[in-house]
Amino acid sequence: MTVPDSLVSVQSSMDMTMSSTADEEEITPDEVLRQMRLAWQNEMAAPCLLPHRYDIIECLVDQIEGMEENLTRRTEKVSFRVSAHRLELHRLTYITNDYMRRRLQKIERNPRRALREHSWRQAEGEK
Repeated sequence: MTVPDSLVSVQSSMDMTMSSTADEEEITPDEVLRQMRLAWQNEMAAPCLLPHRYDIIECLVDQIEGMEENLTRRTEKVSFRVSAHRLELHRLTYITNDYMRRRLQKIERNPRRALREHSWRQAEGEK
């Protein structure tokens, strides 16, 4: 999968958020998309709520906002390249929204289980 130019131009802002400390590893926009697609597909296939991936969502939303800014600054509004970038932007937005929608549906279907799993994960994280 190739990464659109407008997504690559957001790389510097993403690098600042993803590598704020020296201990964190840098992540490329292509890797963010791959991880988000994988999390989305896993969430669709899983019968129960999986651990959240808000780190990936936050990064992808930052990239989407950067792409929107880049597209609004473009002077040629009718070019094929701009249309392709808008299509990619809509696709990324759909994936992100659908991922969150499916998580919310699972929580609404069984809120007690979701709370129990959340408490368990928090307790595991404190150990």
